[in-house]
Order: sequence, then C-alpha cells, then structure tokens
Amino acid sequence: MEAEILIESLEIEDDFDVSDEWMEEIRKRCRQIDEGKARLIPAEEVFARLRREAS
Repeated sequence: MEAEILIESLEIEDDFDVSDEWMEEIRKRCRQIDEGKARLIPAEEVFARLRREAS
C-alpha cells in the first residue's frame, strides 16, 4: 500500500494513541487511494473553494 507506507514514513510523535477504529478507517482510505477509487483534491483547490463559499 503506497499511501499507507508514505503516511507511516512521516516523522510524527508517537505520543498519541489512535483507536483501532481510526486505524481501520486510515487503512481503508489508503486502500481506496492505492486502488484509484478515491478522488484526491489538491489542498489549494479545497481552501479556495472554502474561501469562496465563506464570502
């Protein structure tokens, strides 16, 4: 799973717990990304859309 490997490679502190439910959701979403089933939207586009909607 490419997306999951990338996420796990990030340097983040291990000082927090992630519930089993959240880990399963993360794995599910990573599978969707790897299988091309998720539509990824660049952050810049999301923020621009939010700014337009908030105006």
